[in-house]
Amino acid sequence: MKKLLHFYILLIWQPAKSQDIIQLWYPYTINVLPICGAQTFERAFPITTNSKETVKLFSFNTNSSKFSLFYNGKKVNTQDTISLTASKPAVFKVKFESLPQNQDSLFISFETSIDSMEIFKKGTINLLFNYFIISRYPFNEEKNYVVELSKSCLDSIRVYFPFGGTETSISLYKSQNEKRSLRSVWYQLGDNDKNYITFYKKDIGRYYIRQASCWTADSYWLTIK
Repeated sequence: MKKLLHFYILLIWQPAKSQDIIQLWYPYTINVLPICGAQTFERAFPITTNSKETVKLFSFNTNSSKFSLFYNGKKVNTQDTISLTASKPAVFKVKFESLPQNQDSLFISFETSIDSMEIFKKGTINLLFNYFIISRYPFNEEKNYVVELSKSCLDSIRVYFPFGGTETSISLYKSQNEKRSLRSVWYQLGDNDKNYITFYKKDIGRYYIRQASCWTADSYWLTIK
């Protein structure tokens, strides 16, 4: 697996306009995990901002002919420009017409108009087929993650957990009231080869996750189907 830190928030500074921090949120990764034997399938994802003024997205690119990007039912081309504001997020769909043979390095890239310093002008979203990443950040309200392992062609899958701080611990329980964990993992910031637990088809079930770190504590459900 590539050594990536899976943060979900992008901070962009605009000193020429005001002393406010303009933010753009998009997933660094999208969990694809198609049903075994499926040819056509799609996944939706949002790009949002806190800007009251129009933010533009452009120079869209995909690195495979096996999938396309759509917005409002229309295919997005490189020359297209998509606008969004805080009250009008942009919701995209990735559509696959066939299962790509190379599934390890597929991505979508784009550029944004709001970064006057061009530090984060280009964004990249990686598409994941063979592992599942749980991305947590302060604005995510989702508390239930579902991995459709039994419907895929995989015998097992690695589920990668987020970094909560310098040190993070993950514990799995049968229910919210259990005191003894079924499995646990501990890792430090940058330990991208240690922040996962492998699940097999025999592990199908619902798990309560407790995440603890020096910065934050959180809990959520993980369902292996």
